[in-house]
Amino acid sequence: MEALLFGHAVMIWPLWVILLCFPAFLGELHAGRAEEMRANSLSVTGRWIEFDEATGKPHIIIRILCQQGEYRGIIERPIQILPDDDPKGLCRCCKGALHNQPIIGMTILWGMKKSGPGEWSGGHVLDPRNGTIYQASLRLQENGNKLLVRGYVLSPLFGRSEVWERVNP
Repeated sequence: MEALLFGHAVMIWPLWVILLCFPAFLGELHAGRAEEMRANSLSVTGRWIEFDEATGKPHIIIRILCQQGEYRGIIERPIQILPDDDPKGLCRCCKGALHNQPIIGMTILWGMKKSGPGEWSGGHVLDPRNGTIYQASLRLQENGNKLLVRGYVLSPLFGRSEVWERVNP
């Protein structure tokens, strides 16, 4: 059904179509807002399991803390000692002040700031296996139970990702 409004033909929807579709629209709107609120409420803080790339087995537990708006990750403890790990638990490949320092208690993630719902960026991550420091970004996945950790050089296009799993209390 059409009507003229200011000289233009406009479609007039029957009342029953409006009444039938409007609640569905509101439901979608509410669901989208609820998802956004849930993503904002999830935190990256807590304990996470990092897995060995070669074997896929749990390797270490990392605790992520927030101090004055900056998120940092500290190696809490190993889960499994791998053949390539230093037998004394030292960072042999690290450079500078971290060289030959104990891996347990070492800060390997720092400078991260919240950049969006369920996302953090602007920081760095240290790979203690090779001593390399990368720029980093974090993104929560699967209702906050997994964490995509992306380490890269220059641009996120030039890097690699790991998925860490949250340790349930």
